[in-house]
Amino acid sequence: MNISYLNFFDTLDVIIPPVIITDANYLHLFRNRAFYEQIGYGSVEMYNSNAWLELVYPDPDYRKEILRQWNEQVVEAAQTGSSQIHLLSRVHCQNENYKWYDIHEHRLGDLKIITFLDVNRLQLQNEELLRVIKFNSLFNATLAHDIRSPLATLDLLLKFKNKFFPTNEEQLQSHFQRISRQLHRIFDVIDSAVLHQAAGSDHFQFTIRKIAIRNLLKHILTYYEEELIAMNITLDGNIESEIFIEYDAFILEVMLRNIISNAIKHSPRNATITITTIQSLHHIDLSVTDNGEGLTQEQIDHILEPRGGNLLPTRENFNDGFGLGLRMAKDLLENHYGKLLVESLPGIGSVFTIRLPGYIPKFPDY
Repeated sequence: MNISYLNFFDTLDVIIPPVIITDANYLHLFRNRAFYEQIGYGSVEMYNSNAWLELVYPDPDYRKEILRQWNEQVVEAAQTGSSQIHLLSRVHCQNENYKWYDIHEHRLGDLKIITFLDVNRLQLQNEELLRVIKFNSLFNATLAHDIRSPLATLDLLLKFKNKFFPTNEEQLQSHFQRISRQLHRIFDVIDSAVLHQAAGSDHFQFTIRKIAIRNLLKHILTYYEEELIAMNITLDGNIESEIFIEYDAFILEVMLRNIISNAIKHSPRNATITITTIQSLHHIDLSVTDNGEGLTQEQIDHILEPRGGNLLPTRENFNDGFGLGLRMAKDLLENHYGKLLVESLPGIGSVFTIRLPGYIPKFPDY
């Protein structure tokens, strides 16, 4: 090896980005110091190109996709006469961490110089931005879904007024109480939306308080009195008056409201919805059981998919309304010690269970 190459390698050894030099067949000839420090593999592990690919892309599907993209760029570079290729990928380092690199290949005679530009921080920021955008999309859809129902009820009450306005004071008072309940329901949704938005921007204040489950359910069920009467749906609540839970009242109410609302919406006329609680040593389960339409496995996966996943609200599930509020509320629940469990069969019905811990440590922030 001549002096000019040695000087060239010495120069590469002091630059910040990791660099690999290979021959035309990607046989590794040189790795600079930054490569060893940041990515970490040596000649023993990287004895050929296949071994290298299996190390930095251990997931077979991801490795296959990276190879596909890389080969496409090789073909395009050959067609355009370019001497450069670059690809953004998530690299598995020797220390078991993953980092995002913008990988650039430059041809220099018979050699290929591959440079790894660390874009991990920028990529993670982009992913967080996409997560926030996705959260806001879901938030807007949920807000529309939650407000539509009480507005529809108000519309029916007003239409009813035009046909038959109550003549005695008792009927009049009842009519206005029904309107008032629906207006309060809208105000509650708007208040919840403000807190939802705070949760989406990581400013939600989790507040533990002692909650009487029976009283909370009575409060929530006043929202749906009109729908229950109209559909002749029976709510069977096996809740003992002395059951208390120490948890955040807002999260629990939003979860129950969404579950009960969807149970009513997807149940047939004359159906029964059952609400039960089961206490164990380590947790408390609140279950809502209906004998409605039931869910497919795809619908269950859509509801239970972790926050930040690939499923975005679509026009179809927006119109259907099922799962939008549940997904947002589930994210909030599972970020604060809780868990949502779903059992369902199409045509049979569903059981939605909110599982809360029996004990939550009282950190100073609470």
